[in-house]
Amino acid sequence: MTYSISRLSRTTTARWWESQEKTDGRERIYRALRELLDAGAPSYSRRPTRAALNRQLGISSSSTFYHTVKNSGFKEALGASEFRATLDRSEAMATLVAEAKIWSYRSYRQGWLNGLSRLPGGSVRGAALSLLHVLSQWAAAEPGLAGAAGFAAPHSAVQDLCAIVPCELTEPRAADLLAKVVTETRGPLGASPEAVVEAGYEALAEILYAPAAITGLLEGMRPRLRELQSAFGRMSDAELDGLLPAWAPRNALRLLAEGA
Repeated sequence: MTYSISRLSRTTTARWWESQEKTDGRERIYRALRELLDAGAPSYSRRPTRAALNRQLGISSSSTFYHTVKNSGFKEALGASEFRATLDRSEAMATLVAEAKIWSYRSYRQGWLNGLSRLPGGSVRGAALSLLHVLSQWAAAEPGLAGAAGFAAPHSAVQDLCAIVPCELTEPRAADLLAKVVTETRGPLGASPEAVVEAGYEALAEILYAPAAITGLLEGMRPRLRELQSAFGRMSDAELDGLLPAWAPRNALRLLAEGA
């Protein structure tokens, strides 16, 4: 199974982050929120408040907070989605936490994207395993932000997972799966990152290799198979035998192409 790396630059969170003006003021608020959350890790059970964040920033007014959240355009960039609906039902601090998770994960995501170009053949398995590994690294390094909002993964990672798998993986289901990776990393299993990644991939494999996913994968192959049928009509059997690899017999491909 393969994926298209170009889809990763078209997720709503990727486009939102690229469109943001990277100001010192905004990052100062993200850093202050991180410090506030880190001070309560690993058992930070209550939500951070605007008053606590103001104290962390050394200011007395919430106008800076509201300006940052209002002008980020994050919720608007998400469009109509369950995650947007959840943020709409929550206090403004939930949006700031979601943004700060994406901000703190940005260098991990960029390293993951750089590594994908070196993976052979656009392997879904390789991309998924490396994503889980990078997410686990982020969670280990960011105790406060990782534990906030119920150990939710950065939404950029959620959308990336949906983009690389060949089946219709919904964002809520991907979020649940990645939240378990974050939770395990922050728990006893975090002492063994390989075990965290393996457990996460086993859960993902149940989705990838479910009957509906396989059917969806085959349906996605139909346009390419139709292109093959057109190419087969212009080439002799001898030319095809010399071109095709041993694992792709000419007659089998002909049958698939004709059936598509």
